[in-house]
Amino acid sequence: MDVREARSVRSALVPPELRGPARFAVGTCALVVLALGVRYRAQHVPGQLDTDVEDWLRAHVAGHAPVLHAVATVGSLLPVLVAVTVVAAVGYAVGRWRMVLLAVLGPAAAIAVTESLKPLFGRTINDYWSFPSGHTTAVVSLLTVLALIWLRRPGRGVAVVVGSVFLVQAVLAAGMAIALIRLHLHYATDIAGGGCTGFAVVVVVAFVTERLGGRR
Repeated sequence: MDVREARSVRSALVPPELRGPARFAVGTCALVVLALGVRYRAQHVPGQLDTDVEDWLRAHVAGHAPVLHAVATVGSLLPVLVAVTVVAAVGYAVGRWRMVLLAVLGPAAAIAVTESLKPLFGRTINDYWSFPSGHTTAVVSLLTVLALIWLRRPGRGVAVVVGSVFLVQAVLAAGMAIALIRLHLHYATDIAGGGCTGFAVVVVVAFVTERLGGRR
């Protein structure tokens, strides 16, 4: 491996050994979003899976509306902007400007794709477009960026910080998904579609950023 190749490996956003699995995961996510979008296109009623999940949550999760509404806002604009700032700061701490760029561009692109898909599929709940879930897209896109930072194997101290932020974000994301379904703000399949979109778009943005950076 020459100096140029070694530098390219060190600056890669997706570890070379994970490029193949990452491409496969992106393709799988795209197929899931397409399949669910076509299946529930222009519908305003839940599918069987959606009904089963919501019924289970109603039976096992107390309906304390204030608490649930608070958790459901994790994927809203202000919390997401705060999270983007935190993740970008983590990327800066790692010393990789591409990670800072990915922390900003990745979630922004993922949300833009989600908002473009909503009118295309036209699925609704409570009279607004619901598929894919934009809240879920935002949160999962940030989790994906954090995972990519951690996979670059930063120093031990930074790795602990990244891992801690990831775990907190993951717990909040899980709570948000439960709240959105329990409050009948989204169907379970909306959540799945949003998660797939958030992950896939960030990985694609990472590949594109690497390609453009390499050409420059």
